[in-house]
Amino acid sequence: MTNFRNSPMAENADHMLTTSTSETAYRPGNMSSRIAQLAVVEFLFVRIAQRLHQSSEPELRSTYDAVQPHRLDKGRPRSAR
Repeated sequence: MTNFRNSPMAENADHMLTTSTSETAYRPGNMSSRIAQLAVVEFLFVRIAQRLHQSSEPELRSTYDAVQPHRLDKGRPRSAR
């Protein structure tokens, strides 16, 4: 995955996913390209989980359960979150 179609990485890839964001002179490699790429990764994750719903359910539940003790808002009622 890249924001630059002609990058060396793209030349060596079997499959390429590109994002399109504008970089600024002040922050090359700025956050906009990372957010765009994260959105693509999130989309792929959700789509694969949807297609494999039956078999991915235990792993998704396990991940959810593992994160719960580390939440900052644990113990507060839902209405206070």
